[in-house]
Amino acid sequence: MSKYQEITEITELFSEAITGNGISAVQFLMKTKEIVSSIRDVMFYKKIDTFINELETKNTDKRRMGELLAKSDYKEEYGFVLLKYIDDFESTEKGKFLACLLDALSKEFISVRDCFIYARLLKDISLSGLLFIKGNISNRVFKDDIIFKELQRYNLVYEANEGGYAFEYTAYYLDKYALSYCNEKYKYNGEKDYIPSREKFPAKVSAIAVSQGEPY
Repeated sequence: MSKYQEITEITELFSEAITGNGISAVQFLMKTKEIVSSIRDVMFYKKIDTFINELETKNTDKRRMGELLAKSDYKEEYGFVLLKYIDDFESTEKGKFLACLLDALSKEFISVRDCFIYARLLKDISLSGLLFIKGNISNRVFKDDIIFKELQRYNLVYEANEGGYAFEYTAYYLDKYALSYCNEKYKYNGEKDYIPSREKFPAKVSAIAVSQGEPY
């Protein structure tokens, strides 16, 4: 079997495994392990293993998840997209975060669109950046940190007029549905939870530009 055929088969089996159709998660992992042939393949297997095991631990409704994923902009190609994200993860921990996100989707806590937005953030932001969010989300404001520039690029933090930086709404939701999923500080049944109301967010720094010469 060629490498292309192996990739195609694994992608198809992956889609079946996470949606509960035709093949079990254990069968998928066994099949994947059979073709592991390099360090990169081993790391890929470990990330997939973490992802699948987390879905199993949470008893995720895979059929419902599959139905929702199929309605995304990616349609039947969602399996390729998710596999690419997992392949790009630099840590097995991100596989766990992605599984949490998909479990939240299966329960319709979030929309398909938001699910893919958060999944892309999991892929693009370093594990250190994600853990910084998770560890500091309870702070109203925080001082400049080396990781701040990365989070600012993805509009997850902003400069506050209180002499520091604050998290945007997106950071709270990423923490709620992926990084700290099912943490007791968050509610998933419509009750008011840890995410502050808009008026309680620190005000953003604003600046007024004054022309020193002729008007434009």
